[in-house]
Amino acid sequence: MKKYKYLNPQQPMPAADTCLSWQNSVVACTRCHACSRVCPSYLLHPQETFSPRGRVQLMRLVLEGKLKNNQAAPLLEQMIRSCMFCAKCSTLCAGTVPVPHQLLAAARTYEISLFPPLLKGWFWLHLHFPKTASVLVKFLFLLRRLGILIPFYPLYPGWLKHLYRILPRRPKTFTKHIEKTEQPDLIYLPSLYAQYVDASVAEKTLQLAHAKQPVIWQHTSSGLEFYLTGNSVVCLQTAKKLLVRWENTGKRKALPLLTDSVEIYVFLKHLPFLFAALPAWQKRAEKLASHVRFVTDYSFPKPPRTQNTSPKTALEDSALLFPVTELSERAQKILSAQVGKNLVECGYSHFPLPAGGMSLIFPAQATQVVLENVKDIARQQIAQIYCLSNWTALELNVALQRYYPTAKAQPFICLFTNYGPVQERNTQIIRRREVKSAR
Repeated sequence: MKKYKYLNPQQPMPAADTCLSWQNSVVACTRCHACSRVCPSYLLHPQETFSPRGRVQLMRLVLEGKLKNNQAAPLLEQMIRSCMFCAKCSTLCAGTVPVPHQLLAAARTYEISLFPPLLKGWFWLHLHFPKTASVLVKFLFLLRRLGILIPFYPLYPGWLKHLYRILPRRPKTFTKHIEKTEQPDLIYLPSLYAQYVDASVAEKTLQLAHAKQPVIWQHTSSGLEFYLTGNSVVCLQTAKKLLVRWENTGKRKALPLLTDSVEIYVFLKHLPFLFAALPAWQKRAEKLASHVRFVTDYSFPKPPRTQNTSPKTALEDSALLFPVTELSERAQKILSAQVGKNLVECGYSHFPLPAGGMSLIFPAQATQVVLENVKDIARQQIAQIYCLSNWTALELNVALQRYYPTAKAQPFICLFTNYGPVQERNTQIIRRREVKSAR
């Protein structure tokens, strides 16, 4: 096996209840096959190679030297590219085996690039020249709106065609840029979705947090994209910059770090595993992880009393790389308080949706998974789906508009608008008018 930089086989891997090294986590698999029933790639292609158990056992053969590198490389590449990194297998695994992280570690070892070069180049540009990357995205949106990019559509690669289909023609761009505040009470790290697709997500998130003087870290990378692309050195450097900036912003007290992205949230919550070889940095990362916040950490306003019936509602909790069991439980409690008995608590599909925009890497496979979800939604006559991942909500809503337009998928933060103070205030005004007219 090749040597790792920063992330080596003996390094502890992120898991729910254990702290296993990369090698020991492979051995921890009990081969119970419980993970296969929630794996979307295995459900689409019922072969052992495409199951989480098959992936773990193949990596175990490589680590034990029973399979040579020249023989394992093609199989590993096929195995890695078939996974959508939804982490559903790790949620059900009795041994908490971090299968997505094992696959990423294998991809770094064998230099298997999951992301296309053009997308990796934009990530690099967004890290070093964020304003230039932002202007480039806005310029491309302008060209699309004018119809200039339509003749070149057949020449686009698969991921770019998929992005062209799901992105809106007139996105709500992020215009606020607050960096200097005398006494901030909150740090807000907006996602790429909030910056380039729907800025209302950022506004609703700050309203829900009741931030009076927030510091908005626009064009700031968390390091997650470089962890996915396999560049562990840049990932660690980016994480260090974010950690130092957070410490300098809250000099007197540690400020909460709020984000609207469930992918960034779980990545920052597990950030200490990146610094396993650096104990001093690991302690600082643990302090940051304890102050990371998501929208489910805040109490949503109560629904209006006049609303007796609610549409049949479901929750979609697909995330990237990490299980989100606690987030899902909190989100279900919030939803049950809003919609009551109409919440489909058991989930509406046995096909986990692609998480965190991973469908850009696997557009054909992701399209099949989304269509299976649309079938289940139509079969159960679900009218509203709230997704913890913003990108998942975008992709699912585009498919629903085409195949089942009576249903709608939204980011979870949109629940704040549907049952928020604005609607409650309007209901109170209507009540007062009815009372006056009755008198």
